[in-house]
Amino acid sequence: MTTMCGGFSPMLARVAQEAGFEAFFVAGSQMSGFLFGVPDTGVIGLRDIVDHARHIAARTDIPILLDADTGFGNAANVWFSVKEIVRTGVAALQIEDQEAPKK
Repeated sequence: MTTMCGGFSPMLARVAQEAGFEAFFVAGSQMSGFLFGVPDTGVIGLRDIVDHARHIAARTDIPILLDADTGFGNAANVWFSVKEIVRTGVAALQIEDQEAPKK
């Protein structure tokens, strides 16, 4: 079993690592609030998530699980989103099982 906490910033991920957590979850709702001060209503886009995830992954040595929202569109968009997210260095991602835009 892996112990994981979650949050929204590179600093929190680093604190989690230093505290002994084995992984860190980057929550979309928290990222939306942290980056833009808005609720998780689909305002945050792929580029925002990719850039932020890259900063978090670069400053920790533990695996990062990234909330990738709905994958940002249709099947072709999801394919592109996954390829972009893989390049950030995160260990895993999750995609919601609902269509964009979210209800």
